[in-house]
Amino acid sequence: MFGWRGIGANGKPDGAFGPRLPGTHKSSLASIVAMRHLVVWLCVLPAFGQPAGCPEQTSSALLQEVRQLRQTLERSALLTPRITILLQRIYTQQSEVSSLRNQLEMTRESMTRMAQPDLLLPPPEVNLPPDQRKLIEENIKQQKAQMERELQAQRLKETELAAKLHTEEGRLQEWNDRLETLERMLGEPGKP
Repeated sequence: MFGWRGIGANGKPDGAFGPRLPGTHKSSLASIVAMRHLVVWLCVLPAFGQPAGCPEQTSSALLQEVRQLRQTLERSALLTPRITILLQRIYTQQSEVSSLRNQLEMTRESMTRMAQPDLLLPPPEVNLPPDQRKLIEENIKQQKAQMERELQAQRLKETELAAKLHTEEGRLQEWNDRLETLERMLGEPGKP
């Protein structure tokens, strides 16, 4: 166990540190010895952990480190909800920008189709009565005028959508910049 065991004068084995005392058990002696070792280690170990003569420096360094850790946790606790809200806004803004881009693209495609009308007069060799030919020409003029008005409306819509898209992209960029600022603040030690 904890010591050398030998054979006593009576020819019987001795206890851990000599002959056993009457009424003592092996386990109680072992616990007493273990307690003595524990007390010695508790007294000696603190001296090994610190340089001699600077317990104030060690405790002040630990205190400063705890303060920095507390500041970091406080900053994290303050910034995390802001970042979460900002991320949701960015997601919503990206959806808005994407929707505007799609609308603008569809408007431009519509304008391209309108600029190439499929309206044709029947070839002159087709014999149509003059009244019917005049009616077809008048109908084509009305359709062209209608298409021109629609094309003008589409151009106006395109201009409005392009301006709104530019504004929303600017807002999205602003929120991305804010997010980067918050991320930097989260990563920098010592700044609130």
